[in-house]
Amino acid sequence: MGVFGKISIGVLKLFLNNHHPDSMVGDYEEEYLEVKRERGAFHAIFWLWKEIIYLIPNYFNNSFFWSLVMLRNYLKIALRIIMRQKVYSFINISGLAVGLASCILIMLWVQNELSFDRFHEKSENTYIIYNYETYSDGADDYWAQSPAPLKENLKKDFPEFSEIVRIRRNGAVLRYNDKVFKESNLQFVDAGFFSLFSFKLIQGDQERCLLDPHSIVLTEKMAEKYFGTENPIGKIVRLNDELNLTVTGVAEECPSNSSIKFEFLVPFVTLKQLGNDLESWGNWGYFYYVNIDENVNKAELKEKIHHYYKQVFANQRDSNPPYTSFMPFKDAYLYSSHILGGWIKGDVTYIYIFSAIALFILLTACINFMNLATARSVNRAREVGLRKVVGAKRINVISQFYGESSFVALLSLILSFGIVAISLPFFNDLTSKELSFNMILKPNILIVLFITFTITSIISGSYPAIFLSSFQPVKVLKGSLKAGAGNSLFRKVLVSLQFVLTIGLIIGAIVINQQLRFVRTQNMGFEKEHLITISIPRNVRSSLEALKNEFSQLTGVKNMTFTSSFPSGGMSSSSGFDWEGRTADEEINCFILQTDKEYAKTFGLEIVDGRFFSEEFTADSVGSLVVNETFVKATGMENPLGKMVAGDRLVGIVKDYHFQSLHEPIAPLMIANVEDYDFIVLKLHPTSILNTIAGLEAIWKEKTNDSPFEYEFLDERINNMYKNDEKVEATINVFTILILFVASLGLFGLSSFTAEQRRKEVGIRKVMGASVSGLFFLMVRDYAKWIVLANVIAWPTAYFLMSKWLEGFAYRIDIPLIVFPLAGLLALLIAVFSVGYQSISAATSNPIDSIKYE
Repeated sequence: MGVFGKISIGVLKLFLNNHHPDSMVGDYEEEYLEVKRERGAFHAIFWLWKEIIYLIPNYFNNSFFWSLVMLRNYLKIALRIIMRQKVYSFINISGLAVGLASCILIMLWVQNELSFDRFHEKSENTYIIYNYETYSDGADDYWAQSPAPLKENLKKDFPEFSEIVRIRRNGAVLRYNDKVFKESNLQFVDAGFFSLFSFKLIQGDQERCLLDPHSIVLTEKMAEKYFGTENPIGKIVRLNDELNLTVTGVAEECPSNSSIKFEFLVPFVTLKQLGNDLESWGNWGYFYYVNIDENVNKAELKEKIHHYYKQVFANQRDSNPPYTSFMPFKDAYLYSSHILGGWIKGDVTYIYIFSAIALFILLTACINFMNLATARSVNRAREVGLRKVVGAKRINVISQFYGESSFVALLSLILSFGIVAISLPFFNDLTSKELSFNMILKPNILIVLFITFTITSIISGSYPAIFLSSFQPVKVLKGSLKAGAGNSLFRKVLVSLQFVLTIGLIIGAIVINQQLRFVRTQNMGFEKEHLITISIPRNVRSSLEALKNEFSQLTGVKNMTFTSSFPSGGMSSSSGFDWEGRTADEEINCFILQTDKEYAKTFGLEIVDGRFFSEEFTADSVGSLVVNETFVKATGMENPLGKMVAGDRLVGIVKDYHFQSLHEPIAPLMIANVEDYDFIVLKLHPTSILNTIAGLEAIWKEKTNDSPFEYEFLDERINNMYKNDEKVEATINVFTILILFVASLGLFGLSSFTAEQRRKEVGIRKVMGASVSGLFFLMVRDYAKWIVLANVIAWPTAYFLMSKWLEGFAYRIDIPLIVFPLAGLLALLIAVFSVGYQSISAATSNPIDSIKYE
């Protein structure tokens, strides 16, 4: 028989040996040799392969049939075990279900965060232009705004940009007939807005709807707000009582995963008719979104723009212009909060934190499964021994137990879907998301779920399958295999690992809570209580003097100031200014506040040197400046009072106060007495706030032609800056409680089994005189020492990770050392309560019941 003949016989055996006697192989070999003698080797091979092909359908039919039989058998065994051991099964299934549900919820949240701005067709090649500069005081500054006239120059001199869209967000008063509203989400955009971004129009032509300077596009919700059931197209809306705008389009609501959110769109060129100088290179107040071909060398393009800036600002600045870079639009939401500031709420750090939490909870649930499965393994030792005696191979036993773990994981997955469906509304409220259960059906989510399910099944079933399949039938049937003898150490290692995760998460949750609370409650250096802010629309600015006179006469008004900004309100900044003693290489970035003489009194600012603006000094009406302490440190001025800064005389220094979020360090600040106001800030008497506000509203409507009166309490606005922090804090707290629940559940099940296994030992000890308390501590001690080991590992790990996280805050707490023993004590209490019930139950039981069969 040649080589090919031997290969053919080998293939034949493959399809025969599983379902046919070995003698049939010999019959085929004899027939093969007979055909070869009579008709030759070629015909013999042909005949043999024809027989093989005939066998293939029967082989697969038999394989499928017996696989179904075995599967049905395995399922019956798994269901019987679940029904017979209800407590352990409940702990396993519910623990895994909670772990998987937590993973699904976090997965939906992470998916939503990662999907921001990726629905735009051109998102891959769309970038945001931003600028950055390093100053002589060591501070770095990033900002995403650029001058308005830059666009025309980019279009002319930079063919690398195929599309350029400028955006400026503004507040405005809109009027339609008798409906008047103050809107905060109106954006001025270039005509190519709908070409670059994939926002959809319900009505109107997206290529032409923003070409007319007197046009406006609004969302469907706003169309209903202003026009009800009327067709909005062609209707006239008045902007700031200055311009009539014609509705040319109605857009769908912005997707929840869009960082650009608008309610009204007005052509960018309309800004000129509203008094904005679009030819000035000194106003860096416009966001640029550009489309760049993927083959363009970005580094060369940056240098090209910087060289262009040098030419433009050669006679306008005392120093080099800033550098320019490009941030991928699709990544901006998660990676650019330091650049885009209040426009962006995402943070990739929390992606890592929540993903780690999901992994911790799932690992804890898997450890519970493995612990209980290995602990109960001896109870199934005889079953495995009998299976091996009747011919089962080790691979068959492994397949059975992997199948059982997969079945339990499948039940847990199904239950987790129910938990997700029930908890999703609460989770949405907690995270301010609009997640839906249907998102689970997305292909990428299903793939991740399948991978998670597979890994969970493998991890949770691996040790039981391998351990149980290694039993030797002789030892099992002789009874020489003792309960827990082979896997006690492994279970304790798993308990330690579980509590390393739990203790680490407790420490992390406490530190995160304390840091975020510190940021929210830190003294900001000014009085924020009983202050209300009112935005000044353009059409109201001519009435400011009348408003001031009337407001100041109300008895409920303690102080009032007009200002270009206020703490948490955002300020413009500048670096192109001079000061006495400045050297050529010195340059700092300084925030600028324009206000009146009442600002310091209204906010309760502390003057550390000199004075604030005053009516007693006529020179203060123009040409005077007040700065903060950080400004003096940054410039290095000695005896700064009376010196010239940016062409004005410095008359006072205020104590540093936080005019930005506490996520940012206090920066240099110049306060100028200049009448360029955007807000009114009033300090009210706390005893008559509601009556005072009613009086303010009446005066406002009388003096401003019924312009909408909208106010905001400053302390509420400041608190809103940390809303995202509060939601993160609350979410971490919820998942920390969940991991504590899962850990407690698993430890309860394991201690229940251990107490059951040691019931006879406990009975004998009681007969010999052991006390209930002594037995209790005996059983708790086994777990306590492993939790102590978990603390030894978790403490330094958690300290290192939390220290790294805290480095991202300008103002941060020192990690309190009490957190570590507190977390360890909490973990120990969980163990005591989880183990204690079963321990006391075993210790107080009648010893006769447990030893009467010995």
